[in-house]
Amino acid sequence: MSLNLVQAHGMAMAIGLMIFGSTGILFARYGRSIRFGNRRQLLGKSVWFQIHRFLLSFTPLLVLVGFLFILVRKGGKWADPTSADIRIFIHSILGGIILCCVIIQIWLVLYRCHPQSRYRYIFDWSHRSIGLLGFSLFFPAVFIILVVMYSFRPTLLPIFSCWTAWMVIVVLTLERIQSRQRKPIVPVEHNGHGGNENQQRTNASGQLDTETGAQVYLTNGYYNYIKIIFFSRYLRKCIRNYDGYKVNLKAISKRQFDRIFRAIRPDQIVTLTLCDDEETPGQMSLFFTLFPAFEQSFIRLECLHIRNFEACPILHPMNVLHTISIDFVQWPVHSFGIANIQKFDEKFASIFRLPTLRTLILNKESVNNRFNIQILPTNENITQFEIHLRTIDNLSLLFKCFPNIQRLTFSLNTTSVDDDFTSEFRIPRSLTHLTMKVSFGLRDEIKRILQSCPMLIYLNIHIEWKQTDTLQWLDADWWQSIVEEFLPRLEIFRLQVDIPSSPELNITNDSLKGFQTQFWTNRSFTIGMMPFDPLSVDCRRETIENKVLTINLASSPMITFPNAEILKLEHVTNSETTCYVISQLVEIQRYMNDFSILEHLILQSACAVTSSVLTQLINVSPCLTRLTISSFNSQLHPLLNSKYPQIRWLDMRREYLPKKFRTSLCSAFPCLEHLMNCYLYDEVYLEILIENLKDLQNLTTRILSYYFEDDGELDHWLRTHTRLKNFAFKLIDHRQILLWISN
Repeated sequence: MSLNLVQAHGMAMAIGLMIFGSTGILFARYGRSIRFGNRRQLLGKSVWFQIHRFLLSFTPLLVLVGFLFILVRKGGKWADPTSADIRIFIHSILGGIILCCVIIQIWLVLYRCHPQSRYRYIFDWSHRSIGLLGFSLFFPAVFIILVVMYSFRPTLLPIFSCWTAWMVIVVLTLERIQSRQRKPIVPVEHNGHGGNENQQRTNASGQLDTETGAQVYLTNGYYNYIKIIFFSRYLRKCIRNYDGYKVNLKAISKRQFDRIFRAIRPDQIVTLTLCDDEETPGQMSLFFTLFPAFEQSFIRLECLHIRNFEACPILHPMNVLHTISIDFVQWPVHSFGIANIQKFDEKFASIFRLPTLRTLILNKESVNNRFNIQILPTNENITQFEIHLRTIDNLSLLFKCFPNIQRLTFSLNTTSVDDDFTSEFRIPRSLTHLTMKVSFGLRDEIKRILQSCPMLIYLNIHIEWKQTDTLQWLDADWWQSIVEEFLPRLEIFRLQVDIPSSPELNITNDSLKGFQTQFWTNRSFTIGMMPFDPLSVDCRRETIENKVLTINLASSPMITFPNAEILKLEHVTNSETTCYVISQLVEIQRYMNDFSILEHLILQSACAVTSSVLTQLINVSPCLTRLTISSFNSQLHPLLNSKYPQIRWLDMRREYLPKKFRTSLCSAFPCLEHLMNCYLYDEVYLEILIENLKDLQNLTTRILSYYFEDDGELDHWLRTHTRLKNFAFKLIDHRQILLWISN
């Protein structure tokens, strides 16, 4: 009877831990992608979880039964290390710890918290740690007792050793397979024209089930990159469970682009910004290659912002898409004017036909001023529209297209061709919010628009400095008559007037006094001027801060300006002089003594700085990472004898890089990530720059003595002559190259 109890103890422990325990742990670790056909759930739970729970339900039962067998065999007494073999005592201690782990696991599973509880991570880590501890102690406990039994059971030790080796091989193999699945997106074909393998890999993940861990509800901020998720499998699961991402891909690196779409699925994104410009060339082509079935993949997408409509396909109806913003890119040495716009008339028409569309923004002034509005179909669903107009004569066409429009924003670039102003606008009575930016226009034209908008409750007018007579817009009596006569419902009125030059400030102060009457002070009206408003009046008005500060060292008065993010230095005089070199930092501090938020230094015509001045400026400007030059010989060449690791962005403004300074440029800016508008004499220069700038993410260049026939030739050259493997690009006029690199 005693021998049978010992054998029953060993069989129960072996079956419970070697078969059910090990298999259940493997399913929890490596079997989460298992599905039945297209179904990932079984009886309301994931397939892997049902298998894991089923197998490990037998483990504690068999362990408790096995412990009961040996307890009866020993008569309820613990092994005595003084009278028995010390190895049997160690075996009993390890078995007792395993038994405790099993009992704790039972209580943890029975009383685990809800998957969305903020304390769920406690259960996750304790359940995982205690389970691995108990299973790990099983191996030394068995090896110890098999060594004791080796004299009369010699075959058991080799059998268990082979099983242990087999478990190690299985775990290493599965870890290798899983690590390959975790790698970033595979490099695609040239210019983003590759297969759909990456999309299949991205879409294969599916929705995260409720038993994988706590859900973390992230804020609705824009995510330019997601790095932390690769440090923890738990965090990756939390990221995959959130379905309200607002992803902005503007100025993003190629590596971060790959990481984002490796980490999240298309159906988790509600706002998406695609940007195909000099800093991210080829992004649109790459994106729509990864997601050819765009409408079926982004089923929760509500807002879509597109920069460079050229690479965007024709959009088909989507379920919840209500906002589209379209911007245009004017590539260097490439005109994207009226002829190019007309090629995409069908794309625009398809967008206007989207049944769920409510807001449409066309916001690139230099392009939209000649947009063909006549091609637009009527859409009664659009309530908000923004566009740049060449003349106000196009307004009547807009109102025909949008009979139910509520919010309209437009920029007026030129005056009307109809000088007599006899035609009337048929503005819908639904229009309640109007925003105008007037570059060139007449007061009669603005009055003509406003008198047709009796239902306005919000009016925002921005008068740019390009006007011939700026002060006419500061006539308080004229504005008061407009509001009282035509805008009875107006609640919010904002007027901003750009002042072209400071000598007019005295006249401007007198004009602003008209806004101090009771009519203006008792209303929510804002009157402001650019670049600054020195008059302290009683009416509400906003002070507008200028982020760009331009200093002409030859004529600017000695006034200390407030801080700015962008500093432009120039030395312009009436007579032609040589380049003026700033040799001391105090020459800049006379105008601007606070550099805490300075990000970008621009050296304009006939002005340069020495290397010591730039070094001092970098030391007092922790945010300074961008440098723009206008001349290589006078501005950039003197700087190459020092190093500036803080500079990450350099714009050479189409200056050619001489041969003998190729390596000097790389040494002076070792951490350079963006090299813009750097013109080269041959393709060897390009190869040297890519090889030496290890952190390079973006390169815009033009090669003088070499040209590429098509995208395929450029792709082949980059892959054979450089270290680049994962990249996207745009090839413009066979010589202009825009690279987007993943380093």
